Amino acid sequence: MLRQIKVKRSQLVKVSLVFAVLVSLPKTIYIYSKFHEGDMDFSIDWVVDFFIKFVFFFLFSWLILQLNSNWGYFFTKYKKATRVIAVVILNLVILLIGTPILDFIFTFIIGHPLPEVEKGFLLVELTVLVIILLFVARILRLQMVSQLSLIENERLKQQNLQTELTALKNQIDPHFLFNSLNSLSCLIRDNDKATQFVKKLSFMY
Repeated sequence: MLRQIKVKRSQLVKVSLVFAVLVSLPKTIYIYSKFHEGDMDFSIDWVVDFFIKFVFFFLFSWLILQLNSNWGYFFTKYKKATRVIAVVILNLVILLIGTPILDFIFTFIIGHPLPEVEKGFLLVELTVLVIILLFVARILRLQMVSQLSLIENERLKQQNLQTELTALKNQIDPHFLFNSLNSLSCLIRDNDKATQFVKKLSFMY
């Protein structure tokens, strides 16, 4: 059951985009204020820097969300404790390799590595992001389970109504009714008026 429940891709993409924007926003505001004050000249490197980090934060957020809302529940044959430990380890691995990967991409595209101060800040930033994303992934998962439970309850209600309708149809089935009236006729054969009424009713049906 857990394996069948999946958070929709579109939902994960939307949430990842929101987090990428939120994480990139402080630097964007900082750059804009510097340009506005005239303390900084426009450079294409700033645009590339912003774009690289935005894409990185988006992919990082998507990966963490996907791992904790869908992939972590794939191996249902294992014990819950084993599955939880495996997911925690994978989260730590993604967190620890995040900064070196961004540094490598940054060096490859821009031509120089990230500043050491920025690397330290980035690790803190990613740690906080992972903690928040863990809660968000859990909420998305619970929301999906709740929706599926409501759908399943609705399906069971419809099935129950269908069963009741079938039972009602069987109760007013002509053969059933005719046999019931025939049995009634046998029981009241001493009463002529009642017998005649039952026979007319039986004939009508």
